[in-house]
Amino acid sequence: MATLLLLVLALVSVTACGDDASPNSPAVVATPPTFPATASKPVATPTPSPPATATPAPFEGTLNGIELALQGDGESPLVLCPPTGWETVFRTELEALMARAGPLQIAAAALPAGVTPSSFPEGFSCKGEPVSVSWTFHLEPNMPNVNVGGGSLLIFRAFQRDRKVIQSRNDWQPLTVNGHQGIVGGPAWTGNGRFIGDCTAVIFDESTSVMTVVFGFTGTREFCIDVAQRIAR
Repeated sequence: MATLLLLVLALVSVTACGDDASPNSPAVVATPPTFPATASKPVATPTPSPPATATPAPFEGTLNGIELALQGDGESPLVLCPPTGWETVFRTELEALMARAGPLQIAAAALPAGVTPSSFPEGFSCKGEPVSVSWTFHLEPNMPNVNVGGGSLLIFRAFQRDRKVIQSRNDWQPLTVNGHQGIVGGPAWTGNGRFIGDCTAVIFDESTSVMTVVFGFTGTREFCIDVAQRIAR
């Protein structure tokens, strides 16, 4: 009897093992782990840029009798004089030239208060005759119509065959000084007593064929007009 019982238990055990290995047994499927959802970051909406403002092109042509060109040699005495005919003028000769009335004179004493020479006048002659002169000046701080920190002034005078000026600006305006035709341009920006850029005044004297050019670095349009009125007579 005991032997029969052991045999029955062995058969039951073998059958159970066969059932586990059967291809018809359901497969065990692993469940993937779950993670908490991550909140998505808001996407920034780009701000449209303001439309670009086109910068006016520099004027080229004739304005108030002054011919403006963006490039070229112009008609200055240094271009018209033969290469072997022009030479620099000695300082003593230039100082004497500045001291007496004449078409090329730059009368320093006539300039506004606060304008003082920062260099000696410089010039050129053609075949022994003075044809051009330039002079640089210092502008004291807190002068009227000048940057609060001061600045500098350059005055150039020369005999020319015509009224051509090589100068790139887009803000030229007509100007008349002591009966002579000319043009003037102001600094690019003005505000709170400070300026960006320079003023430029150009005057042509028909009776002497002398071109006067005033550069006021960190000066307003009114400053250059004032200087031109004192020089171009």
